[in-house]
Amino acid sequence: MDKTSVKLSARLTMATNLLHMGNVICDVGCDHGYLPIKLLQSGSYKRAIAMDINEGPLDIASSNISTYGLSELIETRLSDGVNALKPYEADAISICGMGGNVMMHIFEEGREVLRSADRIVIQPQSEYMKLYNLLLLEEYEISDEDIAFEDGKYYFAWLLKYAPKTGLTGREGSPNKAPEVSFYYSKRLIARCSELYMGYLNRTYELCNKAIESIEKNSPNNPKLETLYFEKSLLGECSR
Repeated sequence: MDKTSVKLSARLTMATNLLHMGNVICDVGCDHGYLPIKLLQSGSYKRAIAMDINEGPLDIASSNISTYGLSELIETRLSDGVNALKPYEADAISICGMGGNVMMHIFEEGREVLRSADRIVIQPQSEYMKLYNLLLLEEYEISDEDIAFEDGKYYFAWLLKYAPKTGLTGREGSPNKAPEVSFYYSKRLIARCSELYMGYLNRTYELCNKAIESIEKNSPNNPKLETLYFEKSLLGECSR
């Protein structure tokens, strides 16, 4: 067996940290298969299922799995979302590096399978608010989250569990004014004193301020200003 430890990006390392430990991990959209390889190398999981909708990445994943001597422990499957996974077949599911719209499709089409997992870690690339609203309707709970910085961009990941009696919690903000803005500001990450998150807030504050100055100069009656003013005040509170 090849003992070399696979190196993960900051974004995928964030996801593995949230996945903690378990028995079987299913990585949806596995790309080159590095996330399940790392989880088995570290002893965090005993077996894995690596799935992708495209044959090309899945072939590369299979080759990488073989290179690291894990072919008997990591199975590859061609799958649209979780279609090739049975309920309770994996106690943990990871869905990373996809747009929010694609993730929404996966949650809608794979409802029974996803609800059966003990934990789900998602790392969306876009459409955060739309995805959040769907998770709210589907009664998932965000029990933890984290932030990573890679190639000049900030990424967020959420740890989810289906909790029909609890409902989705964890992303606390102002429920009454501009929820699409306040949603992005995490009390959990602020309480954790995350330097990365404070960097994200500071950069967002600068971008918000520039947007306000530009609109005030060129279009002072623009209704977007009210939301931007609120965002700036919220950012100021979060940065204290």
